Amino acid sequence: MRSLLTNHSICLLALITSPMATLASSQDERASAVDVSSTTASDSETLKPADHSEAESAAPEAMPLSVAPLDHVEFPADRPEWIEPTVDIDRDTARIVIVSGPSATAEESRDELKEMTRAALRTYAGFVVEADPGVRFDPRMSDDEIAEAVVRQYEGTVMLGENRLYEHAVELKFTEQHHERFFRAWNNRQVASRLGALGVLTFGGLTALIGSSVFLGIVTRRRKSASAQYH
Repeated sequence: MRSLLTNHSICLLALITSPMATLASSQDERASAVDVSSTTASDSETLKPADHSEAESAAPEAMPLSVAPLDHVEFPADRPEWIEPTVDIDRDTARIVIVSGPSATAEESRDELKEMTRAALRTYAGFVVEADPGVRFDPRMSDDEIAEAVVRQYEGTVMLGENRLYEHAVELKFTEQHHERFFRAWNNRQVASRLGALGVLTFGGLTALIGSSVFLGIVTRRRKSASAQYH
């Protein structure tokens, strides 16, 4: 059971941290590019012979940068500490913190958070009802029902270089009441699936019965016709 909890926690955490991981990867790539270019420039300067000409003494001093680097991320000072992608699954409850990736507009950030929340909900509900990994189970909770699980939420901005971006976060807590909803939705899904399979079998059996009845009727009529002609 502990191993199963760990596996699903890892899956959920990977799901809700993917936007931030993408941002971090982009920052690392930019930082690496800067390091490589600076190293190359340093090496080329080392290979150059010393030049004591007057041009060197007349070179202007480097001015300090007045613009933040493009890969510099700055969060506001009042950003709450709880905003960190988290999956904490206990036996009867679960605490999940979901953070949207920085977006160009507040609307895009809200939409992304909503999609991530529903994806995390499907994954966690499937874990609760022990659905097969290949089965996509949607508990079909409304926005109001999901809102009941919200403990707290956050809307704020992030500075990426000189660009102001938006981020949203939400902390969800699922209890036994939510688990009961998951099981009801799962049982309804199973019943609907069985009824669907039964309907296919019933329709197939009815079609075969009608076909055989028609066939027997034709054969009977032909026999009666042949018998009348004989007599």
